[in-house]
Amino acid sequence: MKITKIHLAQTIIKVTISMAALVGFAVTSTQQASADSSSPFYNGEQPNYTPVEFQGSQLQFSVYFTNEDESATSNYGSYASHYDGTTMKYLDPESHSIIDKDKLKGQLYAKYVIYNPTNTDQPVNNQFSLRKIGLPSNVLLASFNWTEKATNYTPASGFTDGPQIYHSGEFYTLTDFKAKDQQCFTVDSVAILKTQGTLGPKGTYILKVPLKVADNINYSDNSDGNTLYLANALRTPIANNKEVIDTAVARARFAEQVPLTGKFLPVVKNADGSYTPISDIQSVMPNIANNNGSLRFDDFWMIGFDSTVNTNFDTLQQVPYTTSKLSYYIDESKLLDSTGASLLDNLKKNYGYTLPTNADGTTQSLFNYVYGDTPTFTKDGKTIANPLGSNGVGNFYLVFSKIPNWVKPTDNNNHGGGSSGSSTTTTTTNNSTTTNPTNNAWNPSNPTATNGTGLPNYAAVKGAAVYATKKIYMYKHADFKKSQRIAVYPKVKRVNRPMFVVLDYVKSSNGTLRYKVRDVNHGKKTAGKVGYITSSKKYVVNAYYQTMPKSKKITVIAKNGVHAYKSASLNGRSKTYKKGTKLTVKKIVKHNLTTRYQLSNGYYVTANKKFVIQH
Repeated sequence: MKITKIHLAQTIIKVTISMAALVGFAVTSTQQASADSSSPFYNGEQPNYTPVEFQGSQLQFSVYFTNEDESATSNYGSYASHYDGTTMKYLDPESHSIIDKDKLKGQLYAKYVIYNPTNTDQPVNNQFSLRKIGLPSNVLLASFNWTEKATNYTPASGFTDGPQIYHSGEFYTLTDFKAKDQQCFTVDSVAILKTQGTLGPKGTYILKVPLKVADNINYSDNSDGNTLYLANALRTPIANNKEVIDTAVARARFAEQVPLTGKFLPVVKNADGSYTPISDIQSVMPNIANNNGSLRFDDFWMIGFDSTVNTNFDTLQQVPYTTSKLSYYIDESKLLDSTGASLLDNLKKNYGYTLPTNADGTTQSLFNYVYGDTPTFTKDGKTIANPLGSNGVGNFYLVFSKIPNWVKPTDNNNHGGGSSGSSTTTTTTNNSTTTNPTNNAWNPSNPTATNGTGLPNYAAVKGAAVYATKKIYMYKHADFKKSQRIAVYPKVKRVNRPMFVVLDYVKSSNGTLRYKVRDVNHGKKTAGKVGYITSSKKYVVNAYYQTMPKSKKITVIAKNGVHAYKSASLNGRSKTYKKGTKLTVKKIVKHNLTTRYQLSNGYYVTANKKFVIQH
């Protein structure tokens, strides 16, 4: 495909000295990235269209997705990692973008750009990677009809006819590659392209590669099968046959947009895990769309290096694109009712409802739900039809609790705009006051007390992460039957133990406590599955340490080491400690439903047992 001069200039011009020249390009792309535009790409609240510069290199590097006429692009790849020949350091988070398949017209492309802003020759030795995450054999190259365009670039010997192709441990020229046995050397098997040469002053090298897109995208695929991966890696030879490798990485995921229509559905949660709609406050509930910035999404559904489902926001937070398991977050303190007043104030004063409580007993203000789950709704103990998405109700619900011993004020004159009476008030009250095990304290010492949880002391807090120490199964129901097994998790080494987030507690028909969990083992086929596992401490334990080590020492056991941060929220990365490093701990601190260790130097590291071990 021909690349026009204006596109070329917009891509390669030096950002540090010519930002004004990029204004038209950046503004256009940002506008096209908005959710209500015709762009196939959604790039988050702060799209990135800036090339990166690697350590020790004078060059600028870009990698991104683009469409047929280059009228829109994905986020540029970020400086994801630096390998010094011995140790891998993970730097910035990888760039994320959403691709709306329905809006993608024509061919999808990967584009790699290298620019030399200096006045001297610079060596180029780059490898360009393209593949599907989780499916390395099903790569994305659509054809050999890529476009290579360069100015002031001298390719090295063997690269004069274009990039070389990697296959089975070797690189081939395009001619040699096509001459091989076609059953083994097919275009579908190409995952890496390589260029090598010298880039002169103000010179540019551009490679634009056509990508394969399936006709039928499975949006409910949570195994990362819909995630595309691009990398632009500079490889610099050093001593002893080693290389310094710097990599810019961009990822994109196919998804479809969730409609933000209708009002939230208010419900109470019952002891059996079902929900009962509260009809007497439905009329005062707010519209879902753009309600005072209260609703946010984890659009990319990527579990981070050290995070759980309800603590990991990425940059794609305000436009809901989903697989079947989109995490969404609602800040109830920001919600406004149908009159524009505070929803919570209205419910407390006029209807006697408030929010559930956190594990520490404080009022819960940030709810995490999963779009696409199929909750059970009941009334008078009987299952009713799913009320979501019908009769003016949207696809999201809010959980409330009845205030104990609440008495309707005598001066209440229906200030909230809803019905002051309800045929379901009695049922709702009964449901909301039944024993609903929510484990409102960490390891309660007296669970049978009136303010206890009714759960064993070892029970993990709802929303916390646990992992399996021995072989376990996940089941469809709390009564474990072999025919209803969803997944099996063999006993593995500590660093590979399967992790889950506790969603709820349910008892089997014989009274045995089970955890309702979500599988958060990113990159595994089971990721995202929801089901029931044993709560026995012989098999499942908290994934995070809850106490200080007696020796005040921990050792890093994670293969890729652990990062140290300036705050307990794990923001402001300062350094990385490699596997085997012994660290001195000052104290342990709670962050949401996880824990961190504060080191003697003041930095914070994870207290996840898969990454560190106590002494």
